[in-house]
Amino acid sequence: IMCSYVPNFSTFRRTEGGLIQLNRGKPQPLQYIVNAAFLAALYSDYLDAAGVPGWYCGPNYFPTVYLRDFAKTQIDYILGKNPHNMSYVVGYGNHYPRRVHHRGA
Repeated sequence: IMCSYVPNFSTFRRTEGGLIQLNRGKPQPLQYIVNAAFLAALYSDYLDAAGVPGWYCGPNYFPTVYLRDFAKTQIDYILGKNPHNMSYVVGYGNHYPRRVHHRGA
């Protein structure tokens, strides 16, 4: 699954701002993107701890920095580094949603 997060592969579509789209044609809750970012960062840390500098996706070799970069760009997008310059976390930053639609937000 880590290979699907590398930009060279087109397993998942991305928004113009770079946010990965895990649910095609359905609502796009951020919980899935945050989980993907967490798993990518965790796997990158695991490889580093094991002394493995990267992994293969088919014939292509990718250093662990690709996974860390993926995780960082996804979290940065959610926190406001996106085309709308808006944080999707209520109360974070200067520009964030003011009228949320459910209690969990």
